[in-house]
Amino acid sequence: MKKLAVLLASVAMLIGFVAAPSQGATSTVTASGQTLALAGTNIYRAANTMVMYTPAKGATTGANQYGYEAAVVGGVVTKVENGIGNMAIPTNGYVLSGHGTAKTWMVTNVKVGVTVTLDGAVTPPPTGNSVTIGDKSLALTGTNVTRTANALVMYTPAKGATTGTNQYGYEVAVVGGKVTVVQNAVGNMAIPSNGYVLSGHGTAKTWLATYAKVGVTVTLNGSGGGGGGGGGTAPAPVTEKRTIDTELICTSLTVKTADQERTNTWQWDGTKWVDNWSAWKTVSTGTRKATAKDCVNEVSTPPSDALLPDIRIKTLNKCGAGDLAATNNTCFKIVNPNPYNEDFPALEGLKLLKFPVITLNVGDGPAEVIAERSSTSATDWKAYQTFYRPNGDRQSVYEPQVDFYYAGDGHNHWHFTDFDNYWIESLSGTVLRSAEKHGYCLEDNTTWSGMTGQPGVPTSPVYANATTCGLGLQNTLDIIEGLSKGWGDTYPSSLPDQAIDIGGLPNGRYRVGITADALEVMKESNESNNTATMEITISGDTVTTHPETATGGLN
Repeated sequence: MKKLAVLLASVAMLIGFVAAPSQGATSTVTASGQTLALAGTNIYRAANTMVMYTPAKGATTGANQYGYEAAVVGGVVTKVENGIGNMAIPTNGYVLSGHGTAKTWMVTNVKVGVTVTLDGAVTPPPTGNSVTIGDKSLALTGTNVTRTANALVMYTPAKGATTGTNQYGYEVAVVGGKVTVVQNAVGNMAIPSNGYVLSGHGTAKTWLATYAKVGVTVTLNGSGGGGGGGGGTAPAPVTEKRTIDTELICTSLTVKTADQERTNTWQWDGTKWVDNWSAWKTVSTGTRKATAKDCVNEVSTPPSDALLPDIRIKTLNKCGAGDLAATNNTCFKIVNPNPYNEDFPALEGLKLLKFPVITLNVGDGPAEVIAERSSTSATDWKAYQTFYRPNGDRQSVYEPQVDFYYAGDGHNHWHFTDFDNYWIESLSGTVLRSAEKHGYCLEDNTTWSGMTGQPGVPTSPVYANATTCGLGLQNTLDIIEGLSKGWGDTYPSSLPDQAIDIGGLPNGRYRVGITADALEVMKESNESNNTATMEITISGDTVTTHPETATGGLN
């Protein structure tokens, strides 16, 4: 039985069920217009109670983590902690600690910056050690005391309706930290209910008359001293932090961000401490990943003034320096047998016709596709073509035929399925073989001299390799691919699957064809110019091109 009693006592201590008699004179607390009874001061916090802990308790409250605690200095909440316990007690204030229903009340009403009233009386305001107007300061004689010769006194509503001074002074009313009314040689000035009055005589009168004009800002400095109603101090400064978005860059699915801070140094308005926030200041910058939803403005059809792309294939006998060097200046070669490649083991030993493909956008606007999926395991993407308008607006049309897969080429990015189509056919038009390659990442990696320098043509890649096609992001939920106006995407012959299997084809003359946007999912300004062809002759492991037969491509 004794062991059971000890056990029950331990459980009660843990959850706060041990009651203790109320101590101290304070019986209620009011915050945010709501009032709750105090269980006591510097006692054990029982279930569903609120206790006040003062510096007489010690350095900390000693409360467990099953409550909500708020530090109060100068009658204002300066810090709150939820589910932590053992809060530090300010040497110039106290802590309110609530459990259960009292915790719920405090979470709702006792927040940083809120004024707390004990039994209907706010903690006495400070007198301030001095007053500053502009860059000029003068010591305060006291608060709500008799104004003597050459004295500067602050009168708050606690003094009464008026200052009770004679006419041999200069008095100013201050509300919200600014002078609202001045009186010279009048006396007994009305004290604003939401502010205070500064009253000066002799040298202090001269100082006030010189600097305290209507509209100027008044700052009270320091705390305590000077007699007559002081003793409190300003709440500790409160710093808020936030991260905001500053710029959305859809072409790379990036959002620029700024980490900002501001500080509340508080200001006494004569009756209470009020907010005095500094402006938000950027302390650092960064980026985060944007989503498709950030950038998609879905419409059913392209806008009538859309700047449409025009997708073309570069003439098949034209290729870059690397491919010219690898193909004896013809852009075509035969590899037989094809060596092993770990990404494409099925191509080992085949006889492959290798050649590069350059896909170009020569339209008035970019060819951009943005897509999203519901989860990292989802294989179905919801894709949109983006249409840019002359005013810079973006609108997006859903394209159900577009799909993507992650693999291939050792590139570790997402591929647009069957965007281009390659084939080899007889001269009579019978298709004999199709391309080994089925996936494409549209990106700006090749400029086209025919449009360089034209308006709207970027001078550097917009859809860059590092930010396009979800490079290295196999679990991404959002991707973007595109070709800028005047830019192209080169797939060199060195890529393992940039080829057509021609094993078993007899020697002879054939025609090679390439069609861009083979599924016709990209809306363009010209839908009839996407195919380029050229005749070649195969003789064993040698291929000869016939440039004079090249058709449909861009030079």
